[in-house]
Amino acid sequence: MGEKVKEVCPRCGSVIDWKERVKVRTSRNTYRYYLIAVHVDRDTKKRRKCYLGPVEGYVAGAVTHKEHLGGLEGLDQVWDRNKYYLENLLESFLNCSNVKTLKEVIHTTETLLQKLKTHLNSLETQEKQENRK
Repeated sequence: MGEKVKEVCPRCGSVIDWKERVKVRTSRNTYRYYLIAVHVDRDTKKRRKCYLGPVEGYVAGAVTHKEHLGGLEGLDQVWDRNKYYLENLLESFLNCSNVKTLKEVIHTTETLLQKLKTHLNSLETQEKQENRK
């Protein structure tokens, strides 16, 4: 028989130890059920939870995109939202204990930061030239 494959959390990328179904009363005095992924740190035995969305599906709003780890659907030119996503995404790696993965993330982040700095310098140079006119 094959080994059982653990499900990966679409929010944080960690293995899901189990899922919980939470019952919440709505403003219409009915109930909705939501799924929560539970992650257990093997060393400290501490539990961390990730919201996975409603059991019955969304009534309105964005859905949890399993194919886009972290649910970063909707990246666009809303810079405050993109900055928020970036901060949360990078912060999620503070839970990572894989040295190789962390080195890769740091390398990728440093490479992209260098590109951002180059882009910023270009914009500043362009702005200075326009101000001289």
